[in-house]
Amino acid sequence: MEIIFGSKSINDFVTRLDLLTRVGNRDAEVVRQVQADKRQVEETARMLDGQYKEQASMTADLETRKEDIDSKLGDKTNVLASILQDVSNMEAEEAQRAADAVRNRGSGGRRSGARLVSPIPGWGWGDYAPGEWSDHGPSGHGVWLGGDAYDAMCGDGVVIYAAHSGTVTEVGFGRGGWTVVSGDGFETCYAHADPYCGTGEYVVAGQPIAMTGSGFGHLHFELIDGGEAIGAGDYQYYF
Repeated sequence: MEIIFGSKSINDFVTRLDLLTRVGNRDAEVVRQVQADKRQVEETARMLDGQYKEQASMTADLETRKEDIDSKLGDKTNVLASILQDVSNMEAEEAQRAADAVRNRGSGGRRSGARLVSPIPGWGWGDYAPGEWSDHGPSGHGVWLGGDAYDAMCGDGVVIYAAHSGTVTEVGFGRGGWTVVSGDGFETCYAHADPYCGTGEYVVAGQPIAMTGSGFGHLHFELIDGGEAIGAGDYQYYF
């Protein structure tokens, strides 16, 4: 108002009015630009907020997946550890069995881990007295199965019993007779004794299978354990 009423002439008034109009128009343009900028800022803020929320959702989803993967990986790791432990235990057991087998063989032990029934009941096969046995040692006295043999000086007319269960695979009547039995991982021969059984017959441990006779006066006994001929000096470990 001061600009209008302070005019000194019509021309001055028109000039001042035009100036006010241009100032007003410029202010209006500034206001419009500010409002546009504000709307742009608000739109950008809404877009960034949406992106943030989407990113937060994706982050949470990835975290859930990671936890699931970690859980499954932990389960598989435990299973693998259990399998490896079982394998380690089996290897240790196998190594122990192998060591035991070597130790047993080295000390005249039983390869099969089984004990035999004495073919001559009452005889102490593990602590025989001098003169009761004729130990032919490593000379290879075994005739029927090869390897070694014991001659048990028991006399004629003594009933002989199967040392283990198995099938009679061979019988003969020369040289006082003989019987071969195979089964339970063993093969045994009872010679200079008349057979009671026939080939193919199944006998059980402790069953009478022959009788010493024909003037030989002893039982010739041979032992195979798991396909390996056992030295006569180690027979005592089987009874």
